Amino acid sequence: MAGYKSVSFDPDEAAAASDLASAASDAASKAIGYASGASNAASAASVKAAAASSKIAAQSSAWEAGGGIELGRRNAIINGGMDVWQRGTVTLTSPANNTYFLDRFVVVHSMGDGTFNLLQSAETPAVGFPFNYSLQLDCTAAESAVAAGERAAFRYKIEGFDFKRFEGETATLSFWVKAVKTGIYCVAFYNAAGNKAYVVEYTINSASTWEKKTATLTFNSGGTFLYTTGIGLYIEWIIMVGSNFHTTAEAWQSGNYLATSNQVNGLDSTDNNFWLTGVQLELGSVATPFEVRPFAQELDLASRYAQASSVKSVNGVIWVPFRTQMRAAPTVTPSAGSSGDITADGFTLTHNTAAALTYLATSEL
Repeated sequence: MAGYKSVSFDPDEAAAASDLASAASDAASKAIGYASGASNAASAASVKAAAASSKIAAQSSAWEAGGGIELGRRNAIINGGMDVWQRGTVTLTSPANNTYFLDRFVVVHSMGDGTFNLLQSAETPAVGFPFNYSLQLDCTAAESAVAAGERAAFRYKIEGFDFKRFEGETATLSFWVKAVKTGIYCVAFYNAAGNKAYVVEYTINSASTWEKKTATLTFNSGGTFLYTTGIGLYIEWIIMVGSNFHTTAEAWQSGNYLATSNQVNGLDSTDNNFWLTGVQLELGSVATPFEVRPFAQELDLASRYAQASSVKSVNGVIWVPFRTQMRAAPTVTPSAGSSGDITADGFTLTHNTAAALTYLATSEL
């Protein structure tokens, strides 16, 4: 037929053509794969570099990772909201020096004729703030003349492991305070050896009125502080102090200093009371709102240093595990019987009758 060409079908030629097309397709796929692989490798390298950069940035200044606000557990103070009172006492009359009352806070004093009581107080800042209790000091006998070596203060001790993140960093302490006596008070930061101290003044402006105070400082780097299971940092809220402990404010000093000469005598009258709550120490130069943690978490954190609990004993020996591992093998005081084989994880209780007992285990700094 005109205009048409007769074509015959050859199966071998068709197969060859098909093989050639398949080979071309494979080659194209491989080329695409190589390009894709190169792109993926470049992408992976980019992600890795970004991650490394982020890690370096986070390590160089931990608090910057949250845009100037720490993520997670911001507050290094355990029981800063003063909710945990495992020792079960809500009033302590004329406490001895270095006595724990609520969990993690201790009162220290060396006085002449002055005395005071400690109380769990329901007086807290106005409605809207997340505090149930405050720590109250009630002066019961005036310390009319303060000798050079005397003092009275609330103290908090931060474990070295928890303090490590503050090494060489700027940090801010914030707290709520109320006092009958107005004037200048001091808060002191110092190391375990008592040879490096930093003092900040704050002013009680209005009598018997809750006021929020802040103190910002930069911690030293190096071997001045401890960063393991020992005491990393002392913080003391001074109520009265003698001249042996006076220094200048807002500078690191080499010595055992607690206040400036401007510190008032908060125990010069039996009318005086002093309240403290809402304590927070965090990285950065800004005091953020108080970090409210679940009570169970706060109790668990406090239980590293003290645990009060009950146990059903038998006529014999039983193993009593702690609910959380303690900082070190504690001192255990059972209400009856005797304790032994004490470790950071638990102890054996020996008792000659079956009974419900209580115990207090302490591994304070």
